[in-house]
Amino acid sequence: MDCSAALRPPLALAVGVLAVAAALPTDGRAERRDAEVPAHIAGPVRFPGCVPPTDLEVCATPVSGGAARCVRPRQGEEELQYTLQVPAGEYLVFARSDSVQPGLRAYYTRAVPCGLSVDCRDHEPMVVRVAAGQTRVDIAPADWSSVQPAGVPAA
Repeated sequence: MDCSAALRPPLALAVGVLAVAAALPTDGRAERRDAEVPAHIAGPVRFPGCVPPTDLEVCATPVSGGAARCVRPRQGEEELQYTLQVPAGEYLVFARSDSVQPGLRAYYTRAVPCGLSVDCRDHEPMVVRVAAGQTRVDIAPADWSSVQPAGVPAA
């Protein structure tokens, strides 16, 4: 006698159980878990001159509003590097040094990926989008030629 058929539930019962499970409301735990997974923004930090100031920091401000998250860069193999841990979202990334340029911010702008040459004329800060679990690299807040005063909307 084949006992395996007796152990399998009838197909109609299995489909009914799946339909009920699909109709149950979710409590949002999966969405909250995704929101709790950090994202990262990273890249080189460039400062005009030979020696960067000791108070140099890189910050990311949420486009939707809220407090900036900041970190001091560390020396990489060839240049200063930073990594910011942030919630998923959209950010404006900038560098600042209050000892050298009080109240001013150098943003990651369209001129940075253009090469920062005199032909790169778009100095508007670029919005950096980052998803949960994602790391955006090569985000360099290096446009010191169009420094934005703190408190002035960049975009």
